[in-house]
Amino acid sequence: DWKHSRLDRTEPRARFKTGTAFKPFVYATGFSNGRYPGTRGDDSPIDNRYVMIGGTSGILAEWGSESLDNSYEGWITARRALYRSKDAATVRFGLSVGLENVVKLAENAGIQFLTEMREFPATFLGNSEVSITEMARAYTIFPNGGSRPNRTFIVKEIRDPDGNVEFREDEDHPVDVTDPYSTWQVHSALKEVMTQGPGVDAINKYGLEDIPAV
Repeated sequence: DWKHSRLDRTEPRARFKTGTAFKPFVYATGFSNGRYPGTRGDDSPIDNRYVMIGGTSGILAEWGSESLDNSYEGWITARRALYRSKDAATVRFGLSVGLENVVKLAENAGIQFLTEMREFPATFLGNSEVSITEMARAYTIFPNGGSRPNRTFIVKEIRDPDGNVEFREDEDHPVDVTDPYSTWQVHSALKEVMTQGPGVDAINKYGLEDIPAV
């Protein structure tokens, strides 16, 4: 609403914590560095003094969980940890991969971290600020086999009623970010968010089963 706020929330100056939306980059990094969707990880509470979320004492208790009926599941696969959006398991998975490697992949995907990444595990749960445009561009690596556009655009082509091209975006050469296997595995797991993860209400409550996540 322009009357309420004139800030364009898609421009680079408008930055927000990504939260759980950052997790796919953690798993894509792992899958491209010797981990697999079937790699098992520990989903149990983590002491806040270790994770550095919300102070220096207490238990993580799935910070940022998108499910009201959340529970810890013990040893689970990386694939399940991703589509169930499990925070504790993701932190441990990210630590095994390495923060530097995760940040490198995210930056290659098009995310520009204007401030230095915080050197503690909360980073794996999206504790750094990113613009919406950057995230949209970065997410294209998952359905596109590991590559992304060199720049963002909204309209790719306009045709008249006779099929003649009136406008076509002059696309730059795509940028290769990581391998197709890793991004396909993440893409496949993200589809299950809608059937077995936090997005299940989109189908069960709001009837979006006819709009597939592809």
